[in-house]
Amino acid sequence: AMDVSKSMLADDIKPNRLEKSKQFVSRLLEELPDDRIALIWFAGKAYLPMPLTADQGAANLFVQSAAPDAVPTQGTVIGEALRLAAESFPQQGKRYKVVLLITDGEDHDESAVTMAKQLKERGILLIAIGLGTTEGSAITEPGTTEYKKDKDGQTVVTKLNEALLKEMVFANGGLYGNMQNTDALLKEVTAVIDQLEKKGTDGEVSTNYSNYFMFFLALALLLLVIELFISERKTA
Repeated sequence: AMDVSKSMLADDIKPNRLEKSKQFVSRLLEELPDDRIALIWFAGKAYLPMPLTADQGAANLFVQSAAPDAVPTQGTVIGEALRLAAESFPQQGKRYKVVLLITDGEDHDESAVTMAKQLKERGILLIAIGLGTTEGSAITEPGTTEYKKDKDGQTVVTKLNEALLKEMVFANGGLYGNMQNTDALLKEVTAVIDQLEKKGTDGEVSTNYSNYFMFFLALALLLLVIELFISERKTA
């Protein structure tokens, strides 16, 4: 679930928050070649441009095309993005499910923590990745060299809302990481997913197979009993 709001164009993380998130997701896809992935873009609304697929090439194309103009309504509706993510998983099946949320969390979405709890109830792990700094940065308007200003003419400064993201992760029992150290974060995220995959595979061994030998054993015993009542006759 990628935040594509205009605040993601802030360059307190080089080259900017959005480009940094694209780089991270592309590298993560390389580390998880056998996993299925869906992609959600969100700002003031949440959209599902790519449902769950194993096509890594298509996934990369969608990741690279993420941009603020892909979602006309501005804002940061994290709760709606998490709801859409939960609905995008197959409702049946015991495979592990992870929502990777990449955002600066700038707007305080009151439903975000509630949705994080609901993900936990559905057995979905939340990994939240924060982009930006607590000091913040101005936002360059797309296609210009001018900074975005508010209605009073003041330069808008966007800051990482780390407190919200940590609160969500605490409610879910998931993982929080900051994009400052990409290599370390990538290792941590892939390690968590690999661990979940192994746990899910181990669980499937004991739950997906049913024992039917009792039916065949009963049938064999029945045939033995019937044989006792069948007299032997010699044929001429």
